[in-house]
Amino acid sequence: MQKTKKIIVTHVIVGVILILTFVAVKMIGSSKNKSSGMPGMMPPTNSMPGGGAPGNGTGGANGGGGSPGNGAISGNAKGGAGNPSGAENPSGAQGATSSAGNPGGAPVAGGRAGFGNKKSQTVTPVRTVVAQEVILQDYVMTSGDIQTQTSIEVFPSIGGTVVQMNVSLGSPVKKGDIIGYIDPSEPGSYYAKSPITCPISGSILTAPAKPGQKVQASSVITKIGDIENLQVSAKIPERYVAELAVGQKAEIKLEAYPDVSFSASVVRISPVVDSSTRTKEIILNFDKKDSRINAGMFAKVKLFTSAYKGAFAIGQDSIVSNSDKNYLFVVKDDDTVSKREVTLGKNVDGYYQILSGVEFGETVVTEGMLTLYEGAKVRDIGK
Repeated sequence: MQKTKKIIVTHVIVGVILILTFVAVKMIGSSKNKSSGMPGMMPPTNSMPGGGAPGNGTGGANGGGGSPGNGAISGNAKGGAGNPSGAENPSGAQGATSSAGNPGGAPVAGGRAGFGNKKSQTVTPVRTVVAQEVILQDYVMTSGDIQTQTSIEVFPSIGGTVVQMNVSLGSPVKKGDIIGYIDPSEPGSYYAKSPITCPISGSILTAPAKPGQKVQASSVITKIGDIENLQVSAKIPERYVAELAVGQKAEIKLEAYPDVSFSASVVRISPVVDSSTRTKEIILNFDKKDSRINAGMFAKVKLFTSAYKGAFAIGQDSIVSNSDKNYLFVVKDDDTVSKREVTLGKNVDGYYQILSGVEFGETVVTEGMLTLYEGAKVRDIGK
């Protein structure tokens, strides 16, 4: 009997141990199912592959109800092939991050298939110009007086008193005409009146002497000139003397006609510099006669001197300066820009010659360059 009791007790203990072992196994399985993810939940990325039933989707959630062989992000090779579509697994749960089946068990990094995160590039509106040869015409600004090309001062043949004048300012005269008389008589002696004759044909340019005025043989009675052929007398500062040449063109502006330009050419250059004013006189003839031009008018003279050729020129506002270096932005075929260091040449009215850094035919940014950088994308709003 004792032996039988020992056998029964042993069987009971073994049964209890089996029951406890079974309960522990069930609890461990349930815990794994929770960590692997139930249907409709995202699985953890650090889940270990199981060894159980097939049917787990690649990158998907657990398709079954929770057996020890559940896979994680990737399908388990030992537990069965994963769902190759990487979408939904057999249970209907949605796939996770991977876009393709991976039966090897390694998780696939990245987002869903067909979606990118590339940042779009900002397009900067600009204005451009095509680089080509530009002639920069240098010039000198000065002032001058409108004069007749031919003029002469009239003197009396004898001193005395002006008793008669037959002309006034602007009167036309011909050579040999008598324009007035001088009375050389003195108290106690009487002489015949001496006529004043015109030495040339033209017009009276200065106000003549008035009757009753005492004059000498060296006194100027008036000035006669040819108002049909006028010229400009101008003074050029000494620092520009080296650039003067006969034949140079000029634009003449008059106070009476500020919006009109009259063309003229240099016909004579003084051989000396005036030591008191440090200027050299030049004479310019008008290219065409114009009745609006009158002798005695004040003239503004723009004398064209040197012409700089053979280079592209651009406004100084288009040049980006950094320390002692200067840059331009050149547009490439793909509508991006290249920052070029350039060498500047002559400057005329704010336009610089570009001696190096840009080739003829290239497109250069003229406006909108302040926000540009190497490789920036642009759009020409001037086209």
